[in-house]
Parts: sequence; C-alpha cells; structure tokens
Amino acid sequence: MKAQAPPVLSGEKPRSELLADLKASIQTLLDGYFVDQAWFVVESRWSNDARKLTVNVDGDQGVTIEVCTGLNRAIGALLDEHPWDAPVLLEVGSPGADTPFNMPRQYAQHKGRRLQVTTLLGEIYEGNLLETNLTGFELETPTGLKPFTYEAVRQSRVLLPF
Repeated sequence: MKAQAPPVLSGEKPRSELLADLKASIQTLLDGYFVDQAWFVVESRWSNDARKLTVNVDGDQGVTIEVCTGLNRAIGALLDEHPWDAPVLLEVGSPGADTPFNMPRQYAQHKGRRLQVTTLLGEIYEGNLLETNLTGFELETPTGLKPFTYEAVRQSRVLLPF
C-alpha cells in the first residue's frame, strides 16, 4: 500500500507548495539584493533534500565578509518569517580562487591573471587575460592573441601560481 501524504488543514498549503514558495521567495530576494551594486550572486544551489542552501557571491573588485554577512542575514530573516518548518543550513560565501566562472561579469576582475579556458569543442587554452567586453574576452597565449566569445566557452578558471 502506498503511503499517503498527511492531510492538509484548512487554509494550509501542502509541504511541496510551501517549499516551492520558499525557494521562489529566496530567489526573488537574491535577484534584487545587489541591484546597481558592485556585487552579484554567482550561484544559488539547494541540496536535493532542501536542507541546505549554498549561495556564492562575487564582486567587480572581490567580496568582503561584510557583504556575505549582510546577505546571510537577509536570507536568514526570510527563512525565519516563512512557514517552512524544516531547518535549512545556509552557507553564503564567495567562489574559491580556482572555481570556474559562471558568468561573464566575473572575467573583468581577473584581467592580467593566467586563465585556463576550455571551449565547447574541447580545446584547452592557457594565457593571460588581456581584455573583456560584453560579448567575450581575449587571452595572450604562447602562440599569440586569442579572442573568445562567452558562448563558445565551456569553462574558464584562474590558474593559481603554486
């Protein structure tokens, strides 16, 4: 026999709707939190069981702990106000130094640094990031200047000098 969902009291939403509402509310907060500021949300990711939310923030000049703390407090307040009854582990931070870029805006702060770029065709290039613009970027590689469009890139990341 199939287990049945617990009955819903009059006026209460089922858990699946509450979770969907919570996720939508948090996404709305994330979409508007850094409007017209030097910081931006790179990624937000829920665990499969919705017990953990990870949010990565980056900035045109990097990120400070104060920026992460402010966003953590805003999300925490939303979690406290929402009728979702399960605890959520919240992690707000910045991407690691060698984490692949998720969006074009991340390139500009890394001008002059050495990148590894993998194209959609599987080609791998290494070089110094010279320029960025709205449609792409340019690397100085051992064989010369190499332009890229963001759409043609599968992954880019900073190569750390160890």
